[in-house]
Amino acid sequence: MKLKLFAGPIGVILGTVSVLTVSMTPPFIESVVATDGDQPPGRLVGGGTRSSNPNCRFDRTPLMAIAPSRSIGLTAQASPRLYFYLPAMETTQTAEFVLIDNTNDTVIYEETLKIGGQGGIMGVTIPSHSTQNIKTNNNYKWYFSIVCNPDDRSEDIIVEGGIRWAEIDPALASQINQTSPLEKVDLYLKAGLWFDAMSTLAQLRSHGNADPAVSEAWSKLLESADLGVLVQEPVITE
Repeated sequence: MKLKLFAGPIGVILGTVSVLTVSMTPPFIESVVATDGDQPPGRLVGGGTRSSNPNCRFDRTPLMAIAPSRSIGLTAQASPRLYFYLPAMETTQTAEFVLIDNTNDTVIYEETLKIGGQGGIMGVTIPSHSTQNIKTNNNYKWYFSIVCNPDDRSEDIIVEGGIRWAEIDPALASQINQTSPLEKVDLYLKAGLWFDAMSTLAQLRSHGNADPAVSEAWSKLLESADLGVLVQEPVITE
């Protein structure tokens, strides 16, 4: 089944989630992190490497994926954006992002990036032309790698996880399109759309939004995924 798209920020409009009333109360994030019995989300923290490359040896916070720690992350976007924490690096390094179809190991999308400089949280966008044949409610696998040694990819530092495209009700999509960004976050989370909530909050943070409600929502979202260590990290703008 192909995704049905419409001219708005949210892409899938097939009906399974009912309309929800916005309620920006502090516990709103905590209710969406319970596991639904799916397979574990993957390796969300990059391990060590035997590389001699000093940029691949992190004394403090390592490479980390910004994703739910106890369930598969959901999105309803035709072009979702996933986020990763990149440690500070003195020189430019190569990184790779790959999205794979679990059913046949087909590469759906891959991107090579240049990273380096200050540490922070960076987003990678999966373009809509790559998701036209995505099936809703199927799990897809992604990988993000820092290439420490191009001649020996076993030295890569890798994080990996899952993503699933969800079906939402047209009425909910309409409601989301008519609300403020912070109210969108609440609706996304109540519908279980973790990646869409993260992307919306990251955009608010990257624009220097000083609203205490944004800071509180950001903290609660990261803490819900056991990523409280990243609350004060900057969102890197392109």
